[in-house]
Amino acid sequence: RGVSASKIVIANSYQGKEVLAVAALLPPLNTTLVMEVEMAELRDDVIDNLGAAGDAINAQLNGTSEIRIARQVTTNGTTGALVLTVPKFNCSGGPCPVNQSSTAIISLATVQCAAGSTEDVDYRGVKVLVSYGCVPDLKVGIVLKMDD
Repeated sequence: RGVSASKIVIANSYQGKEVLAVAALLPPLNTTLVMEVEMAELRDDVIDNLGAAGDAINAQLNGTSEIRIARQVTTNGTTGALVLTVPKFNCSGGPCPVNQSSTAIISLATVQCAAGSTEDVDYRGVKVLVSYGCVPDLKVGIVLKMDD
């Protein structure tokens, strides 16, 4: 109401930063309102919420499927993967052991931005089918597992 046209674009600001720009014509004021948000800030907000989104997805998946989402992080010059989702399954009521193969697949998807599928044994010691990929612009890896 009171807005006759709007446009949303990704552009460069006058400072040369990539921004999401929203322009809306406001006829009652005979003016156009423009709002810009830096894409870097939006990406950080999206990434910050991916863990919770993945956990919500896991709650809806059938009993033998699980999604793991990780973001690329660099610490002291070393790039790795930080898993954002909590494990869907527990191991005898306590923390599950770290599985080097599963960790390597998460790193492959996140750090190398690789995509593929394979068979693996997950952190529960269960044989699973794994599909993995990444979202390059967000530097995020996604791994979907299902019991074999």
